[in-house]
Amino acid sequence: MVTCKDIVNSLRSLGISEGDTVLVHSSLKSFGRVENGADDVIDALLTVVGESGTVVMPTFVMKDFINAYKTWYMDKPSDTGYITEVFRKRAEAKRSNQATHSVAAIGAKAEFLTETHGQSGLRYGAYGDTPFSEDSPWQKLYDMNAKVIMLGAIYEKYTLRHLCEYTLVDKALKIAKEHGKYDEFVKNICSFETRHLRSEDLFWPYLNHVKYEEEIFKNGFNKQVICGEATLNCSKAKDVCDFMMAAAWENPEEWFEPDIARWYLKIKAL
Repeated sequence: MVTCKDIVNSLRSLGISEGDTVLVHSSLKSFGRVENGADDVIDALLTVVGESGTVVMPTFVMKDFINAYKTWYMDKPSDTGYITEVFRKRAEAKRSNQATHSVAAIGAKAEFLTETHGQSGLRYGAYGDTPFSEDSPWQKLYDMNAKVIMLGAIYEKYTLRHLCEYTLVDKALKIAKEHGKYDEFVKNICSFETRHLRSEDLFWPYLNHVKYEEEIFKNGFNKQVICGEATLNCSKAKDVCDFMMAAAWENPEEWFEPDIARWYLKIKAL
């Protein structure tokens, strides 16, 4: 039986402390049995960061994803795990208004993190222009080097990986535009409407998530503890993303499929 106190102690062992802003990817079942279920996990997180800290969770809507922008509403249930649904329904939770990659937050910076999401600094991409915009919670979490906690969740679920993808594509397209070749290169990048048509000529540059996880561990970005049956991992958003973006930009052939790597190499050669 895992208790709230057990989770509090494990989080503190991970280096989480009062005043921290934490982004949490979670799996309740990974713990085994938690005494009071999702509420114990949430209460433990809020206890450790204290009143001056902030807890953030993804609240994506994955069901009927292809129609996400048509069916979105602010109180739509979260599909990213039971803990996130319990969390977003708490009275004090704030949620960002974005159809595919919303977050919910509780704490000192909750309003700041969620008050804008896709109103400015749009970035072209496979999930639409708004999810990883410059005013998004994801960019803000990156900018403040928030701690990212994987509570029994695998690093394949590390959503900031997509912020890296969007940022790299944005950088590449800006270079193409400076050389008058924007239309030539943007035609290969799929939009939300065309993402299901992916082919050699139409793609999204997904970072290799297996390599992403390997690099996080190999380069010492991660701290790990065990709580119940769950493995808890923690890393810092900006530290990880900066390393990954620099590595992928420098050697795209190591991070992307061949056709995508060639796309980057052509832009870098302009």
